Amino acid sequence: MAEYDRLLERFVQQNRIILGSNLVGIYLHGSAAMGCWNPRTSDLDLLVVVNDPP
Repeated sequence: MAEYDRLLERFVQQNRIILGSNLVGIYLHGSAAMGCWNPRTSDLDLLVVVNDPP
C-alpha cells in the first residue's frame, strides 16, 4: 500500500485544512485495515469523524 501513502497524506492534510478543529480523526477502514487489501480490486475506505456536521 506504500504507493498510496502520498495520496492518503494529502487527503488527511486537506481535511485538516477544511475541517479544522471540527475534525476528530480519519480512520482507514475495510480491506486495507483488515490486511486483505488487493491493489488490483480493492478500494480505500476512509472514515472521517467530526464533532459537528460540516
